Amino acid sequence: MKFFNINIVLSAYFGLLLQACSFVQKPKMSDDTFYFVDSTDAYSVILFWNTYFSDDYNITISQKTFHLPDNQFLVFSPYCSVLPQRNTFEITEFSILKINSSLYEKNSFIVNNNRIIFDDKNFLLNNYILLPNVKRRASGYEFGLFLIKLKDSNKQVYFPSSERLRIEISDKKGKFIWNSNVNKSYLAVVGELLPIEKYEYQYYYLEWNKIDNLGNKLVSGDYFVNFVLPLQPNNLSIAKTIYLE
Repeated sequence: MKFFNINIVLSAYFGLLLQACSFVQKPKMSDDTFYFVDSTDAYSVILFWNTYFSDDYNITISQKTFHLPDNQFLVFSPYCSVLPQRNTFEITEFSILKINSSLYEKNSFIVNNNRIIFDDKNFLLNNYILLPNVKRRASGYEFGLFLIKLKDSNKQVYFPSSERLRIEISDKKGKFIWNSNVNKSYLAVVGELLPIEKYEYQYYYLEWNKIDNLGNKLVSGDYFVNFVLPLQPNNLSIAKTIYLE
């Protein structure tokens, strides 16, 4: 009886080990993510958000087709943002969809085995989504920021000067390497924050030649990059660790 119990334990152990090995060997596929952002009597607005990794960021993003209940479907082409990582690239696709309200029931429905949950609380940053983007250029890097407007607000937000995007780069020790506004003069003119309409986006960007604040060339490594929209009364910003060469 004792020997029988040991066999059961060993069989269970090897079964779990085999299951774990098969799990490790199977590559994890990225899941399509959807977020409900708003609705009217006629339609609902849903944000499509998908992030994955690739060896080449110059990949072609084809149109995507999603089959909905009642034999309905929708086709759209997502936008793409790219952030360089060490030896790879983080690709983020996003698009905003307006879906007829008759295509769903209650608070959720299922698309490609993924349940669309109508919840906007995890996304809003002062009624906006900020999506950082970095691209290699012949002379250095392009730093960009997609700003997607999700909700209207009574608060007046504006640029107090001609500066639109500020980039702050620091090393692992927190030392500033480069600030895009160092030794820069900006016109004291009030500028409007775009986009104005809900569910639209605006792309803000600037280029950097990889020369730091002291005039030295960038040393390859991981850097903390802060993307800032210098607004009044409060800035909008998002930061991310990025591998820069």
